[in-house]
Amino acid sequence: MSQRPILIDKLLKISQKAGSAVVRDFGELSLLSVETKGSFDFVSSADKQSEKIIAYELQQFRPEYHFLLEESGYIQTTSWEKVQKDGFVRRWVVDPIDGTTNFIRGNPNFVICISLEHIAIPPNITNVNEISKYVQNPKVIAKVLSSMIYYPSYQEVFWAEDGIGAYHIDQYGQQTRINVMPCKEINGAVVNTILHKEKISAFDSVFNFLSDHSVRWRISGSIAKDITYLSSGKNDLVIFAEKLKRWDLSAAYLIGREAGVKIVDLNFKTINNISQMEDNGIIAGHPTFINKLLSAINTNKII
Repeated sequence: MSQRPILIDKLLKISQKAGSAVVRDFGELSLLSVETKGSFDFVSSADKQSEKIIAYELQQFRPEYHFLLEESGYIQTTSWEKVQKDGFVRRWVVDPIDGTTNFIRGNPNFVICISLEHIAIPPNITNVNEISKYVQNPKVIAKVLSSMIYYPSYQEVFWAEDGIGAYHIDQYGQQTRINVMPCKEINGAVVNTILHKEKISAFDSVFNFLSDHSVRWRISGSIAKDITYLSSGKNDLVIFAEKLKRWDLSAAYLIGREAGVKIVDLNFKTINNISQMEDNGIIAGHPTFINKLLSAINTNKII
């Protein structure tokens, strides 16, 4: 594809603008105020500034679209009566910095994630209060239409549009279509994951099987980064056994799907919608590799 969709070009400009601010803050880490929200969850002034830039620019571009923002939550930009009349709502889902812990520790492996979701209102939901609750439900079923993941430190971009494919733009502006690559052998496969002690039991069997087969474990600190690398052939498998939020997943989900990635839960049940990914953990890879892994685990009677 020599020309990009207008929406993607706009998202690229917005991501670059926010990314410039993030990189500036990254170079001045000692001056940032950092607030701890939990054991593995940090938020910095850089998060908030990035989100503010992105939200402002997106609202100027499409003022009728709602927002789901990591720091600010759900923002309604039109009345629920309008949503009721239209029968749907579109919203931007934004993670201003995915990989915040990396950022705080001076590790340049962090990304900006933006996606556009379409949420259809079921015919049986007619009351505006019910519509409001339905749309703001964290597990609401949505179709991801467009997405972008931007690497501020490297000025690289991954983007996708529904039905068009997934693409990578390098630091020189060269754009290429990407596809997940098949992995012939489990032994030596490169597997990205995050290991949280309280969640490890959810995928003990898969973890033990892969460890016994000498896979090469990688922990990047960003599921969006892991999925983009999987989608472009830089790793072979992604496994997450923790609960994730919509802003962690939405942009990466579309890029992976358009690149041919198969996503299943920890019981190898196929995931067909972004709403199924948040609480069930995920295993993502080339379809033949996922099938081969399931067969191998069953053959060894580990699960």
